[in-house]
Amino acid sequence: MPLRCAVTAIAIVCLLFLFAVHPPLSNAADLALVYSGPGSAEDCPEALGKVIESIGLEVRYFEDPEELTGLLGAAVLLAVGGTDDNTLRLRKSFSEETVQAIQRFAATGGRYCGICGGSYLASAFWRENGLVHGFGLAPVAPDNFLDDPSPMLLPILWQKETREMYYQLGPYFELLETDEPVEVLAWYEDGSVAALICGYNQGKVLLSGPHPEAPRYWIEDDGLPVGGWQSSIGRLQAALQDLLSDRPLICN
Repeated sequence: MPLRCAVTAIAIVCLLFLFAVHPPLSNAADLALVYSGPGSAEDCPEALGKVIESIGLEVRYFEDPEELTGLLGAAVLLAVGGTDDNTLRLRKSFSEETVQAIQRFAATGGRYCGICGGSYLASAFWRENGLVHGFGLAPVAPDNFLDDPSPMLLPILWQKETREMYYQLGPYFELLETDEPVEVLAWYEDGSVAALICGYNQGKVLLSGPHPEAPRYWIEDDGLPVGGWQSSIGRLQAALQDLLSDRPLICN
């Protein structure tokens, strides 16, 4: 074998060995981080993660908020789904250093998706045993749309079509004054805001009070009427693709 070929073969073998021991990091354009630690509601991270995977992103679940400072540089999307009834406790688990890292991530082009409790975390503030400051990614002040903690199906007008969506103590969003563009995506039956997408410097933020990611078995397991229900996963897929796109947002 000529020397040049032998050297090339050895180099290839060495590279293959290095990749096997230390796999290359995922491309930031393909990686989504989904919170699955204490305070996340049962099966919510996985349901949201499956929808994110369905639009072509790799999903990495993380349980400790403090991991984020070392993970965000390799990601394009940070997502937090439904939480338990103590969102305040979850908020306290994010240190000021971690919140600042999340803000830098979004300000420099990162994307954030918050469903139900995850949307509280991204907000400017909410009230739960006093005033709670969120991450400040979205110019909204959320509050429970309904105080009944029971899971239920609610009619949600998502853009131009009304469909029953899974709901459990999710918020409506009071819009605050801002210079950032805000597009309302969905409304509850009384006209209050149920979902939106907004800008945060160079990044974008998607928030929803109801659960468009809900799979059919959530409805069945909770004994809710499945007959007239239709999956809204396609709506969330479209919203996530819009969130990840470079389309400029327009105030509405």
